[in-house]
Amino acid sequence: MTENTELATLQQQLKELQEGTNIPPWWERQKGEWEDRLGQLEKKMDKSQTDLRRIISLLTRAADNP
Repeated sequence: MTENTELATLQQQLKELQEGTNIPPWWERQKGEWEDRLGQLEKKMDKSQTDLRRIISLLTRAADNP
C-alpha cells in the first residue's frame, strides 16, 4: 500500500514538473545551495586570477631589470 502511495506521489510530482506549475521545495533548496557554492567558487577564481597576474607582473619586472 505504501509503495502505491509513493508511486502516486511521484507521478503527481512528475506531472506537476512537466506542466511547470510547481517546483518541489527540495529542488529550490538544492538550487540555492549550488548557486551559493558557484558564487563562492567564482570569487575564489577571481582572487586567484588577480594573484597570478600580480605574480606574472612581478616576474616580468624582475626579468627586465637584472
